Amino acid sequence: EKLAVQQSTRMKWQIDSLSHEIEKYRKQLESEKKKQASLRKGFESMSNKMEAESKRLERESEMIKQIRINLTEEKKALDSRTEELQKMTNNLKRKSLAIQEKEIDLLKDSKSSDCSQNTYSTKNHQGDENSNEKN
Repeated sequence: EKLAVQQSTRMKWQIDSLSHEIEKYRKQLESEKKKQASLRKGFESMSNKMEAESKRLERESEMIKQIRINLTEEKKALDSRTEELQKMTNNLKRKSLAIQEKEIDLLKDSKSSDCSQNTYSTKNHQGDENSNEKN
């Protein structure tokens, strides 16, 4: 009987010890589950943030591509307009030179006309004097 009581006490002590160990491991398991859940939430949150950032960067990349396309088109238009203006400038220079040449020709014609008029006028004047002398 004494032996049975001792064995019973020992078994009760072992059961208590095992129950205590089981409770300790159960609490550790719960703590680990909470940590994992917290890490999972943190990971999901970070994953969502990264996904949102990725989408934002994609949108910005598309905007930059569109801006580049627009700038290229604007540059082509400006180059075309610059070419047109250069042609117009060259045309105006040619016209200006032509006008200057005409002015020079007109001045030459005017001078030669003045000279012949002066010669004619002088001859007329001398003729008048001759006729005055006769009178």
